[in-house]
Amino acid sequence: ISTDNAYVKAHIVQIAPEVSGQVRRVLVRDHQAVSAGESLMTIESRPFKLALDSAEAELEAARSQVETLRGTWREVMSELADAEARADYFKRQWQRQEELAIKGVASASRRDEAQNEARAAADHVATVRAKLRRVLVALNGDPQLPVEDHHLVRDKTAARERAALDLARTTIRAPTDGVVVNMRVQQGEQVKAATPLFVLVVV
Repeated sequence: ISTDNAYVKAHIVQIAPEVSGQVRRVLVRDHQAVSAGESLMTIESRPFKLALDSAEAELEAARSQVETLRGTWREVMSELADAEARADYFKRQWQRQEELAIKGVASASRRDEAQNEARAAADHVATVRAKLRRVLVALNGDPQLPVEDHHLVRDKTAARERAALDLARTTIRAPTDGVVVNMRVQQGEQVKAATPLFVLVVV
């Protein structure tokens, strides 16, 4: 690091951006004294704002998806109750026809018809239960789980927080009081994350 002789023995802090992009504004000049937290330069923020908007939209979509799944679960539970009731009814009808057929009161065709209806109703119950299992898997097995705790929403929330953090990082601030040294960054220049741009001599 090249610094003025007066600063050779001083404690220096390398200033590097945490995101890559184009320098929008350089807010300090070489040898300027700055305070901790003061803005030193900014990186073009529009791409990061767009990324944040996209992350927020995806988060809302994830929340809606989970709410829709919960609504579907309630509907399928109701459908299952109806299917089970119908299956129970047709099973009793089939048993009744079996008993009547044994006694010679009911025809074999009516008994077969009742058997087919009972089997169809039982198959429908199995189909609805399979649908319910799929919905439950999508809901992490817990339809009462708060929306914000669902893994889809947690993932999108984390992505949104990362995007917000990157946007905040487009403003580079002084980590401590000091004097700016070796400031040669210019507006419009492309900078890379973690690449030192200049130094701050702690005073």
